[in-house]
Amino acid sequence: MLRYGIPSFRLERNVLDAEIDVLKELGVLFRCGVEIGKDVTIRQLREQGFDAIYLAVGAQKSASLGIPGEELKGVWGGIDFLRRVNSGACPHLGRRVVVVGGGNVAIDEVKRFIADKELARDTRFVPKKLYDFSDRK
Repeated sequence: MLRYGIPSFRLERNVLDAEIDVLKELGVLFRCGVEIGKDVTIRQLREQGFDAIYLAVGAQKSASLGIPGEELKGVWGGIDFLRRVNSGACPHLGRRVVVVGGGNVAIDEVKRFIADKELARDTRFVPKKLYDFSDRK
């Protein structure tokens, strides 16, 4: 989540890498891409001698707004979009973009679009709480 769910202007990648290196030097063992219950169980980890186990959430899925059309091409959830951009797979957006939301992810994306005119030339922000989706199809 730190690498793919937070824009680099909030958390610089070199700072994140340095912090991870400090933890490794302290003896922290990282096992990325492991699904607890599928690849390994808590019991197996205990049997391997681990006294403490920290389960990190990873880059979770975007929340649905529950509105018609959000499954259409060109509509992305905030976390899914951040993951794509931060992994180097930024989708083509076109000239006009609207960001619907109200949390940090929405605000971060508005900042990114305004700062990078290659991503979007005309960016609009609609606070989710102020927009009435009831009559939209």
